[in-house]
Amino acid sequence: MAKTERNKEQTKQKFIDAVSKIIVRDGFKAIGINTISKEAGLDKVLIYRYFDGLDGLLHAFAKQKDFYINISEEIYKSIENASKDDVKQLVVVVLNNQLRELRSNKELQELMLWEMIERNELTIAIAKEREKKGYELSKKLKEKMNIPDAELDVDAIMSILVSGLYYLALRSRTVDVFNGVEIDTNAGWLRIESAIQTIVNNLFNSIN
Repeated sequence: MAKTERNKEQTKQKFIDAVSKIIVRDGFKAIGINTISKEAGLDKVLIYRYFDGLDGLLHAFAKQKDFYINISEEIYKSIENASKDDVKQLVVVVLNNQLRELRSNKELQELMLWEMIERNELTIAIAKEREKKGYELSKKLKEKMNIPDAELDVDAIMSILVSGLYYLALRSRTVDVFNGVEIDTNAGWLRIESAIQTIVNNLFNSIN
């Protein structure tokens, strides 16, 4: 990579890192061209040059931090190469990884909360991109398992399961216990992960 191009990418990453710091520290409401420029220690003109403005920068930030948007090609290849029995465990792995990422990734938590309370062109675009990636993954899994939609509404079942994981991860920011499960301890989260395994096992057993 040429030095100029490398410097450009480093500058872009500095802006994305600045967005992360501001969001974790102060929340999305504190985000603005001037605050980002100050945090990054760079001229705000570069935000327009490299991202076409604030929305472009925030979209780049979201693409870097979002679990589903960043689902790797390795997962898709694993699904394609997996046996029918292996797919079940792959579903568990994807769900658990998603949960762990959301629990540990403060930027992603803030992004999710922002989308829930504010509807604008950017949050809509990010949500659509996440939905597209997530549905592609779900579709590949269904095709591998050869599950007819008329037999089992996997999409609806997974919607309930994934939204439950979202809620628990975000709720743990303000409460220690949910329905008797300590969501402020590793032991509590291991119970949740064990429950994911049980649900997926029962789901797959019901179609065998």
